[in-house]
Amino acid sequence: WALDGRLGASVRGFPVSIGHTAKGAAVVGTPLLINLNNTAPPRSEVFAKGLHIVVTAHDGAMYIVSGTTACVERHDIGHFSYTPVLADDVVGNGNIHLVVTTLTGEVMVFETEAPFTPLKAWPSQVIGMNGLTARDGHLGVMISPESRVPHHVRGEAFTLMFEIVDKRAARLSAHVPSAYFVAIHVGHQLLLFTRLYLSPGKHTVRIPVPFERKYATVYVSMRLPNGLHFEDSTAIAFNMHFMDGIKYLLLVPFIAVMTVLAFVHKRHELEPSPAFYDEELYLHAQMQRR
Repeated sequence: WALDGRLGASVRGFPVSIGHTAKGAAVVGTPLLINLNNTAPPRSEVFAKGLHIVVTAHDGAMYIVSGTTACVERHDIGHFSYTPVLADDVVGNGNIHLVVTTLTGEVMVFETEAPFTPLKAWPSQVIGMNGLTARDGHLGVMISPESRVPHHVRGEAFTLMFEIVDKRAARLSAHVPSAYFVAIHVGHQLLLFTRLYLSPGKHTVRIPVPFERKYATVYVSMRLPNGLHFEDSTAIAFNMHFMDGIKYLLLVPFIAVMTVLAFVHKRHELEPSPAFYDEELYLHAQMQRR
């Protein structure tokens, strides 16, 4: 079923029955709501809009239902599945992948044509603390691609870029005040940064580095006045290669001093002095005198 949130009536094309039989197949797992359209240019916005409903059923298949057309696409997975389908860029090629598990212990990954964005991914059933709604093109916070790539940080501070997305119709019509409380943590305990923003958009902040050298996950979280919580994360290494510079700091002066000493030694090296007399000439002279 899909109901209109304003009127409570069924959305056109719903309810949809899935399965081979007339009674349909039982659905136990939580449905995944995600936009699986190929939104990359030159596709028009008409084909890029709408969400898909992804569920697994007791007939051993995964079903993808289009929210705009109510068309059903079936993929055989071979066995029952009680867990929700997850979505993320699993292989790192920039596309969304669907992760499905079965009761026989199999883990399957299906690739889609939908480009990956942090707000489109569903790496767990609940996103953050209370994220249960689709965020892509609607509401959330995401780390910018420049800062999202795992990298190493040296020094006392580092730069992090993130974007606050808020395309709610109520906010655009000025019915909802804009207030976004952003916090940046290392792990879920060490707080590095907090600030209240009054408008969405891209932001760049300078954050102090933790005192301890470590590999860590940096979380950017956003909380709204109504309690909704959103977050995104990336992996960063803090001063883990600091000791690499120490060995060069000790080695370079040593090599420089040894080079100077070798040069000075060559300048002051004593050459063998010539003999005061030639022994052969001396013997020859003695023979002539006799």
